[in-house]
Amino acid sequence: MKGGGRGVFMKVLILGGTSFFGKKLVQQLIRQNQFDITIATRGRTPIEDDISSRVRRLVIDRTDLDSLERALGNDTYDVVYDQICFNPVDARIAVDVFSGRVKRFVFTSSMAVYDGSPGLLKESDFNPLLYAADPTLDTYSYKEGKRQGEAYFHQNAPFPVVSVRPPVVIGSDDKRFAFYVDKIRKGEPIGTSGSSTISFVCADELADFLLHIGTKTDFAGPINANNDGYYDTEQLAKEIGKILRIPPLFDPNETSPYCVEETLKTSNELAVSTGFTFRSTQSVIRDLVNEAVGIKERLR
Repeated sequence: MKGGGRGVFMKVLILGGTSFFGKKLVQQLIRQNQFDITIATRGRTPIEDDISSRVRRLVIDRTDLDSLERALGNDTYDVVYDQICFNPVDARIAVDVFSGRVKRFVFTSSMAVYDGSPGLLKESDFNPLLYAADPTLDTYSYKEGKRQGEAYFHQNAPFPVVSVRPPVVIGSDDKRFAFYVDKIRKGEPIGTSGSSTISFVCADELADFLLHIGTKTDFAGPINANNDGYYDTEQLAKEIGKILRIPPLFDPNETSPYCVEETLKTSNELAVSTGFTFRSTQSVIRDLVNEAVGIKERLR
């Protein structure tokens, strides 16, 4: 695909990409006007008109190798983003299908690959090259699925793989974040049972980082992607309450979204070394609260 004197556009395939930060990644790619974009999904989620007119869409069964091969035909890609790989079975299918047809592969993994720790977690704290992957099991927990997915990719893929490890993702269209804003504004208690300190990443910045790491660098390997700063449930609620100028109430016997029993604080030092800059989590929270309140005021 050519256009506007820019030469040949970079061909990008996104497996998934119709919800939350996956959709934001598609929007960012479109804005760049440098990419020939294909989205491959089950076809169940409608795509907004401003996106559908700018991308090619394939309907696939991500868990079926033949379905993927039929949909892709003889197409090749510069970058593939896999938003819907959850275990080594999915990873094995991707390796089989994309061998010889992709230059770079970006797998959305998770902070969940780490065991809890009081210190900052670096990429070396979970090494997928030293972890066993068994794609013959019937089921996998989320944590184990992501661990073994990484392991299979990095031990078997003949193409460069980036395993991006985002923590809890927050955004303006995140109902979990809206839960906190609504509870505090209504004077209702927020459950803190099972809460530990964790990292967060803004959905918009995660989309920016995925674009950056996949299309603007030659980095390969695992990499964290998080904003600066860490919060437990009570600290997060107090930060939101400070912006709203309403002290939050708490219930230690109930739980809330983002309550994670393990302390998981990830370092973004490696990501920053690739030329990307993350904002502070505090500034992200401020902007999301102000946006949420503004939207509610306009709807009145």
